[in-house]
Amino acid sequence: MKADAESAVIHDGRRWRAFNDDLSVSGKTLNEMERNLETALRDFGGYRKGEKIKVVIGYNAKAIPSWIRPYPSHYFNRILTFEYEP
Repeated sequence: MKADAESAVIHDGRRWRAFNDDLSVSGKTLNEMERNLETALRDFGGYRKGEKIKVVIGYNAKAIPSWIRPYPSHYFNRILTFEYEP
């Protein structure tokens, strides 16, 4: 299953923020941010009722020092899936 949407995620010191060209959401925890992202995608529309939506969330490597970028990427990448219900 290919990704239906992709998003970058950063932590600004207080909140997690997921964003792409179409939307931006945040949350105090990763779970809260993911729930807000799911809500934003439901509001954004463009999917069929009952369709499974897959969102690939990758950590924005520019947010961490360059010397550590090659190492922790597997810790930050996430996949969010949910069923679309408008």
